[in-house]
Parts: sequence; structure tokens; C-alpha cells
Amino acid sequence: MTRALILALVLVAGCAEASRVGYFDDQAFYAVRQHYRIRYLPDARASRALLGSEWRPLNLEFENGLPSQGRWTREDQTRIWLDHDGDGRGDLHTTGERFDLRFEHRQNGASLLVRTSPIAESLGERSVDVLVHDILDRVAGSTQQSGSVEVVRIVHEGPVRVGGADAYQAVFEGAALGPTGDVIATSTDRAQVVFVRPRTRWRDGGRSAPMIVSFWLVARREHFDGLMPALSSLLDRTDFRDHLDTAR
Repeated sequence: MTRALILALVLVAGCAEASRVGYFDDQAFYAVRQHYRIRYLPDARASRALLGSEWRPLNLEFENGLPSQGRWTREDQTRIWLDHDGDGRGDLHTTGERFDLRFEHRQNGASLLVRTSPIAESLGERSVDVLVHDILDRVAGSTQQSGSVEVVRIVHEGPVRVGGADAYQAVFEGAALGPTGDVIATSTDRAQVVFVRPRTRWRDGGRSAPMIVSFWLVARREHFDGLMPALSSLLDRTDFRDHLDTAR
């Protein structure tokens, strides 16, 4: 599985309408719907740093050298078609942000992403572990090349808590299976995804839908383990609005 394919997999999860991605105050970054916040690194309130200086922000605007709000250019926007009434056809059409936050590692090119995605009402009833597997299954076991089958191999997975909310995480990579089903090759990239479903609903005008907030780390395998603490730190500093009273 290539880096481009994994990043395309991130975009499968939808988007949300907004005039900007989010904003910063003296304590944290807030998603545009204020359904979650990410507090700054310890002792970094003056610089409003969410990650170390080795991570370059790709979708933020700056004012006086400080991040102020999300960027809203054509590059940062995408279209969403959501089946709101469950009839199998997209009936909620809007323009939305691709990512809440998008960072690139300056030295090795790894990606760290946060995304809010509205989902259909029928999917809102599914557990988050099933939603994670649904996303991975879209590219698993469907490509055959030179006698091998390319699949998504889950390295490890399990339930977690993020900002007081239930979540599910999986670390995965691409793999090639030989005729006997043995793994004969793995991809150069590895990824971690964490899905969180807040109780807060995504809203567009008078309509609403369940939503998923997903956190992604995508890196070359030789760099991946060393970068996992950055994602873990971001998750530890994330508070969902439903649980802010207990997080303070």
C-alpha cells in the first residue's frame, strides 16, 4: 500500500461545511463546531504549539507568527455527498474542509492528520470498531498482481479512550499474500488510525448527522515507531465537548 493510497483512504471518510477549519485561543485549538479541542504542548501556550517544531502545519493561517485559524483555500476544500434520509442516494450536498489539522514531518515526510466526517444515520448506529474495519475493507483483498494478492494487514488494534470518549485504533500496512496465504511482502509505509464518535452531531442548516473524528499517522515503517509518541501526545491533549466538564 503506497502513501498516496493511505492518504486517499483518509478522504473516504467525508468532510463538513465550514468557513474555516478551526481557531486558536490562549489555551487550545478548537474545531470549527467546537465538538473538540486540542490543548497546546506543556509550556507552549505562548507559541500555540500542538506538536514539536519538527512538524510543519499545512492548513493553518498565521497572524504575528502565531497560528490563528484554519486555512480556507480551494486546496483545503472538498465536496460531500451524504445519504441523509437512508434511501441509498446522496441528498446532502455541500462544500467542506478536507482536514481539521494537517501536519508534515520536516525530516522524513510523515503525515499526521485530524479530520471530522459526517456519516449516514445507518452508520451512526454501528460501533466504532466496525467503522474502522469498514474503511480498511474498502482496499483489502481486492487487488491481485503476479500471483499474489494485496491486502491490508492489521498489525494491532483495540479500544481506547480519547478525551473521555470511546474510540478504536488500528495500526495497519499493506501486504502481499502468496498462493498459500503467507505474507511474502509488506509495504514501505505503515499507518495508525483512531476513530472517535462524539455524541455531538454534525449540523448543516436544519439537518444533522452523526460524525466521526479520525486521527491518522502515516509514515515509512522505519520511522513509524519513533513518531507514535507525537500522535499519542496529541490524543492525550484532546478533549471532546461532551466530556469537557470532567476533563478540566
